[in-house]
Amino acid sequence: MTWAVPKPATISSVKVIVVTLKWAVWATIVLTSIVTSFVWYLFAKALSEHPFENLQKCILITITMVIGVSLSILPKSRSLRVLGAFYMFYCLEISTIFQGKLFSILRHPPLDDKIDTMEKLANSTLSVIGGIATRNTLQRQQDNPIFAKLYNRFLLKQETLLADHLTELVSYKNCGTIVGKGMMRNMFVQLKGMVDLIEHNSGLLEFEVSFAIRKGNPFLKILNEFCKRLAESGIYMKFFSEAVAQFELPTQSQVSVLTIQHLEGPFYLWIVGLLLAVLVFILELAQDYLAKKAHIRQNHGLVKKCSNSAIIQNI
Repeated sequence: MTWAVPKPATISSVKVIVVTLKWAVWATIVLTSIVTSFVWYLFAKALSEHPFENLQKCILITITMVIGVSLSILPKSRSLRVLGAFYMFYCLEISTIFQGKLFSILRHPPLDDKIDTMEKLANSTLSVIGGIATRNTLQRQQDNPIFAKLYNRFLLKQETLLADHLTELVSYKNCGTIVGKGMMRNMFVQLKGMVDLIEHNSGLLEFEVSFAIRKGNPFLKILNEFCKRLAESGIYMKFFSEAVAQFELPTQSQVSVLTIQHLEGPFYLWIVGLLLAVLVFILELAQDYLAKKAHIRQNHGLVKKCSNSAIIQNI
């Protein structure tokens, strides 16, 4: 029993962009941008770095750096320079890895979920179309859960031909139907490359034996009985399952997404830059505090000296 189902379509470019990275990676990138924006804002606020004292501007700067836009204004403080430099290298690595992976996937776009087994066909949303013979076949095998699901989605097309069923399948891609392999291969050559064939209880193995004998041959009945017994005993299945057991059957390539493990280097670089920027910020605050304290002492000394000189003049 062979079923024809529509070929899967390639996934859209928008979906490719979304699925290139794991959701955990997207969340981590957003989190690092938010943390960098707040740290940038706090540093600028504490050090009175005028162009960067606006939180919205800091967020805009981090977002533009992620997409590859460099800073237009160079910060004056060393901590902001260290933070900006490491974050720029982090963004450069992230964008380079992402663009390379995205270009590779867009050149060879993967397919949507492919229906290549009876279980997938039964669990899919495709309707099953066919004539009375197809309906009777499904009805006789309702003890099988797979055929029971297919029978529940069966749509009777009594007045249409197999060619109409295949045309509807190829055009709308929302249904499946029973079709003979020989008929599909010889009569519907143009539609053969537009559908996928699923064989019940045969998987990807296909084996056919044909005997050419003259009409009315007395051995016809014996040969038919012999072939029937071979098929029923499972000898075909055993022979060829053992023959191909050592070979790996090709499968459709799926989207290879980037995970946290693939982007460990850039994230570690960002953490190191953030810690170094915090250290430089603390040193800058200490230096500023010592400078202010020395300036206060100097002013206090000048005031004391002026007061002493004024006292001497009064005496």
